[in-house]
Amino acid sequence: MPDFLIIGTEKGGTTFLYWTLSQHPYVEPATEKELHFFDTDKWFKKSVGWYRSQFPAPAWRDGQRVITGEASPYYVFYPHSARRVAETMPQAKLIALLRNPVDRAYSAYNRQVRSRTESLDFEEALAEEEKRTAGELEKMFSDESYYSRSIRRYAYRSRGIYVDQLQRWHEYFAPNQLLVLKSEDLFADPIGTVESVHEFLNLPKCDTNITLATEKRNRRTFQPMVPATRQRLEQFFEPHNRRLYEYLDVDFDW
Repeated sequence: MPDFLIIGTEKGGTTFLYWTLSQHPYVEPATEKELHFFDTDKWFKKSVGWYRSQFPAPAWRDGQRVITGEASPYYVFYPHSARRVAETMPQAKLIALLRNPVDRAYSAYNRQVRSRTESLDFEEALAEEEKRTAGELEKMFSDESYYSRSIRRYAYRSRGIYVDQLQRWHEYFAPNQLLVLKSEDLFADPIGTVESVHEFLNLPKCDTNITLATEKRNRRTFQPMVPATRQRLEQFFEPHNRRLYEYLDVDFDW
């Protein structure tokens, strides 16, 4: 079973972090970066044995145990993931990368535009979010088998209310099992941030090779956000961010 999970957030640098971690001599990747076992109907259709088979066999190298993990960034938000993970691997270490929710929302929107699942402009999409996702979270909580395509695609703002998501994970996992990082720190200082993850995972220090992992980082660009839209989003997230800072006792300065 995996030793660690990168649980989120979407558009927060999870791919970059995962492939950088995989360069460590004592980390082996899964068959895929995102297995989505705990946030899709794979939970019902596949077995724990199937999930286990997606990881390399236990191994030791130079007297050091080799660890493995995966990174599915929808885990942090999906209502049932925390309980499912706790039932399956209660000793797992968890890593959450949190990106400024304003930038995360705009990046997620642009991904939907590129995939041609979003036809509205950003302002219109934000205005329609509540209508598009009305009642969907409630259905997800009440029916574990219910899949919400609308939430996956159009929850631009709600997926940035991080404090509620982390509280759900802390219901099942001790604080020392969940490492919360600021995505902007990873972007600005990848080596230092990755080294802090190495320490969290009890990995020995090594020369962090950022070059190969950087090639896997999504560097697509898009038009800057309209300043007035950014201001409205900042106002929306301000109370939620303040709750997050109080909860973590850390100010991310968003």
